[in-house]
Amino acid sequence: LSAGVIGGFSLYPPRLTTFVADGSATVFSFKAGELPFDTGYKVFKATTAGVVTEVTSGITKGLTTLTFSVAPTAGQKIMIFHIIEK
Repeated sequence: LSAGVIGGFSLYPPRLTTFVADGSATVFSFKAGELPFDTGYKVFKATTAGVVTEVTSGITKGLTTLTFSVAPTAGQKIMIFHIIEK
């Protein structure tokens, strides 16, 4: 397996926003000043064993929050790749 580079150009700075789930929260809020430019961002979760998967269902992507229909397991890392408007 080798690393790759995603080609592209954006007028907006990229961001990786991360959260650690507590097992009960379903809503995760973006920091002021680092809100996504749109809802086309990618969401991934990593288990405590380090297995990373893209989350494509059971979520509602907003411009200020990300909402899960079921709370992620405690200790799971939530990673959101997005761009911000500056």
